[in-house]
Amino acid sequence: MEFSPVVKRVLLAGGDSDFSSSQQDALTAINIVTSVISMIGSGFIACSMLYISYRGWRDNGEILLKKIHSRLVFMLAVSDVNYSFAMLMGDPSDGSSLCYFQAIWGSFFELTSVGWVVAIAYYLWQSFTRAEVVDEIEEEKDSKSEEEREAQRQQEEQEHEKWMWYKIWASNWGFALFWTCIPFADGNHYGESGAWCWIDDSDAGDAMRYYCFYIWLWIAIGLICFLYYQLGASVFNLIEENNKLKNSGSSEGSGGYTFCKVLKMLWSPQANMDANDAAMINIVRRLCLYPIILIGSWIFGTVNRLQQTFDSTNPNFGLFVMHIWTSNMNGFFNALVYGYNGPFGDSCRRYCCPSSDAGNRDLNDTTDPEGHDSSLDPAVASTKAQGDVEGNASRM
Repeated sequence: MEFSPVVKRVLLAGGDSDFSSSQQDALTAINIVTSVISMIGSGFIACSMLYISYRGWRDNGEILLKKIHSRLVFMLAVSDVNYSFAMLMGDPSDGSSLCYFQAIWGSFFELTSVGWVVAIAYYLWQSFTRAEVVDEIEEEKDSKSEEEREAQRQQEEQEHEKWMWYKIWASNWGFALFWTCIPFADGNHYGESGAWCWIDDSDAGDAMRYYCFYIWLWIAIGLICFLYYQLGASVFNLIEENNKLKNSGSSEGSGGYTFCKVLKMLWSPQANMDANDAAMINIVRRLCLYPIILIGSWIFGTVNRLQQTFDSTNPNFGLFVMHIWTSNMNGFFNALVYGYNGPFGDSCRRYCCPSSDAGNRDLNDTTDPEGHDSSLDPAVASTKAQGDVEGNASRM
């Protein structure tokens, strides 16, 4: 087996942490196996969403991919499939056309994958916090019937989501394309990067690894954590308002949601909650998985690149293994959280296995009649929660 120049230098350096031939073969095998698993998981999500949308169109029902939250999840799955396809090539020879293809293709789609996760977080956040459309309709409630107000709300929501989709798509792909082209600004810094092809290990290339990906990755993680924290606080505010109304206006206040208080309510027993509160808590708990997956998928990659920067002559085999395994499995974990949920499974069974009973749902299930998860369309959950609060107030 012929190794690339970087690996040859590693093999000749001596020491306990040098990569042997068997270790290099193991890295390549792990790379390929994890890429296949991730591609299967993400590919299933993408293909299933296409099929469900086709069946909805054929049956004159609702088309799944007309919903912006479904489009975002679909594009995330597509990006993960393409990134896995790039990594599936293993460790091509440095300077080969296959090496350049893997480096460029993988660089673009790993950036878009992170971008779609940020876009989903932003969409969920703004869906709970945006109130302009609702406020405008409320101002006209005396002059319009309920049907007219609902039609106007749906029309304005559709227009808002249409333009939001175009802006998100253009921003994400434009951003990824720009930073994918940066390694060409000073010659060509795409090439061998250890156990696969990416940005090379030259001094300029080492810096580019950070400002073309890792800096933006951790900015994205910080932004996602911030958005989901605000989203969780908004949901908990609804829950507390609901509880105050049920307690006849109890004066006990929160004084604002601190991080510790949010965590305390997040992991509080659901036995003491009503069905609506428990459903919203379940939504927020699931939202917490999104940044955890992104952090878990790239923490070892970040540590590995830092280790290479400060001690490039002694690469750590364990870090390389964890880097490959976690980053390649990112698409599979995204598929589990964003796609493999009860409502999505109900939709698949409804169209693929009509004889199965997909209609029996738990009372705490947060799905609409079409089987869409309200945790991916939080405007529904927010409106429902606010309606429960108003309903309780009218009964007091």
